[in-house]
Amino acid sequence: MPKVPRVPTMLPTAYTPTTSSFGRFSNNYSVRVSYTLAHSFGNTSGSGIAASGFQVLDDMHLELNEGPTAFDQRHNFVVSGTAVVPHTGGLNFSWVARALSGSPFSLTNANIDPDRNGTIAEPLPAGEYSGTGDDGYTVKGYEAQRNGAYGPGFFQTDLRAGYRFRFSQGKAVNAFVDFFNVTNSQTVVGEVATFGPNYKFPFNTLNPFVTRFGLRFTF
Repeated sequence: MPKVPRVPTMLPTAYTPTTSSFGRFSNNYSVRVSYTLAHSFGNTSGSGIAASGFQVLDDMHLELNEGPTAFDQRHNFVVSGTAVVPHTGGLNFSWVARALSGSPFSLTNANIDPDRNGTIAEPLPAGEYSGTGDDGYTVKGYEAQRNGAYGPGFFQTDLRAGYRFRFSQGKAVNAFVDFFNVTNSQTVVGEVATFGPNYKFPFNTLNPFVTRFGLRFTF
């Protein structure tokens, strides 16, 4: 008889952020710096429909499902700003740089299902785990719980350069060029977390450096 997962109506999760920011605004430029230290924990991932991979019959075993939620990114640092170059008639620049700590994920073994509930959720024992290949990622300080591992950090810088052509009666044309991921960072944002031949194999990375040109007419 197939297992029918039980979906509870209420499951507790906690999100505790501490945010600080600083901004500087002037006639020709503005700069804003912000930092958030946060921790999100609960007995579900906090993403989508709440469920427990440890459920056996009608017992969800929520005590085994405790761990960081999918949104537990401890550090979030952002610097952004705009600048208008004086005496150029409309030359302007803007930017945003973001640095985030890695997202949590679970380490499991697809060959083992101790509770025989048909769901691979039991975490690997605590320790250090390394992937294979030149780009293999090593998990240090892993805790034997759901989302007990953290992936690599994230860094990206985006820039925009533009020129504003002004016409009469409030009409203007904005010509701009955007540079996404200026440093061409190849940060891995998705890896195989199931222990096996493809363990820690990256399947998703940041988009590479991209340039976009555009025009905007306002009236």
